[in-house]
This record gives sequence, structure tokens and C-alpha cells, in this order.
Amino acid sequence: MITGAHIADVAEHCGLIGTPYSELDCQAFVEEALKRAGLKIINYRGSNHMWRELVYDQHLIVNNDIPIGALVFIVRFDGGEKKRGYHDSMGNATHVGIYLGD
Repeated sequence: MITGAHIADVAEHCGLIGTPYSELDCQAFVEEALKRAGLKIINYRGSNHMWRELVYDQHLIVNNDIPIGALVFIVRFDGGEKKRGYHDSMGNATHVGIYLGD
């Protein structure tokens, strides 16, 4: 069984932290950590795609009681979606990460 603690441990110790953003952006880092943790996932097109496919309409926690290993997103609902992005009521996920704890 793959747990949140296992995902967090893999993310923290997979040797990718510190990779320049030009080589590995936030979505690619999260995707690689999830794969290394043993999850079978698709190749996401970015944090917006990941937000919609993995998280939206599931159990959302805002600013408190975040479980270890949870995917965390910065999402804006300001109408400022990129021209090539999504234009719907689900907002614009501008960043994604994995919660490691304190």
C-alpha cells in the first residue's frame, strides 16, 4: 500500500530537490516523485491538468490539517487563466508541490 508518508519520503529523498526549475518544473517534479513512489500516473501537461485530473472535486483541505504526502496547489480564481490554458470555473493552478510536514 502506498501511503502519503511513503510519497513524502520518496519526494524528499529522490535526489531531485534542488534541480533548477529550467530542468524540472514543479509539475514534473511531483509527477516523477509519484512515479518513483510506485503510483501509475499519466503524463500530465502541467499543474492545471494535474489539478483537474487528480484533485478537483475530491477531498479538499484549505490551509489546515494537511496530511503528509498530499498534493498542494496554488489555485487562483481571478479570471486570469493563460490564453492557452483552461477557461472554466475551476481556477488556474499555478504551482503544485508535495506536503512533507512541518
